[in-house]
Amino acid sequence: MPLTLHRVSHRYGAAMPWVVRGVDLEVGDGESVALMGPSGSGKTTLLSILGLLTHPTEGEVLLDGEAVSKSRTASELRTTQFSWVFQTANALLRRTALDNASLQLLARGALPEAARRTAIMELDRVGVGHLASRPARLLSGGELQRVCIARALAAAPRWILADEPTGQLDRATTIEVGKALIEQRPIGTAVIIATHDPEVASRCSRIIRLIDSAIVIENSP
Repeated sequence: MPLTLHRVSHRYGAAMPWVVRGVDLEVGDGESVALMGPSGSGKTTLLSILGLLTHPTEGEVLLDGEAVSKSRTASELRTTQFSWVFQTANALLRRTALDNASLQLLARGALPEAARRTAIMELDRVGVGHLASRPARLLSGGELQRVCIARALAAAPRWILADEPTGQLDRATTIEVGKALIEQRPIGTAVIIATHDPEVASRCSRIIRLIDSAIVIENSP
């Protein structure tokens, strides 16, 4: 069932300009969607609304047909059904790659051994299993970003939301990270990526382009 935005608009204060304007969008289970557009077009805000981090000023966010953007269950849904990957790798640098990949599972109440088994499987899936025991501070930017992707995958979320996940990486690493994020996800997990990079977007099944805070075109890559 889909994650849906219905006539969603948002601004950060009554006197501020609209950051997102009149957006209708539906993303189904298992889809891969790229949000593209120039800086300031509303990509990050739209992603934040989709992930239930930001309540829209107008309109509704629906999950499986139920409005959730202002629901008391929004916090629980954020924890149980969504994972995030950010532009800057969000990791505990003194802990190992395996420790970092286990974090979200542990936060959801998984037993430590079960969390570690799942995390090592996901580290292997994205090509950094051999670095499981290495402290995060000793990893390269691309390796660390793949650890963060493994953490997102390990939690078996319904939705992975990624905000410019390759924005600080070189071209070769961008290709590796984009492939890991989009092509290594479990069947049924949807991924929505805000990106400037056409290489990353081309790996998605759908591209949504924003200009001046609104969707202007939606197509296949």
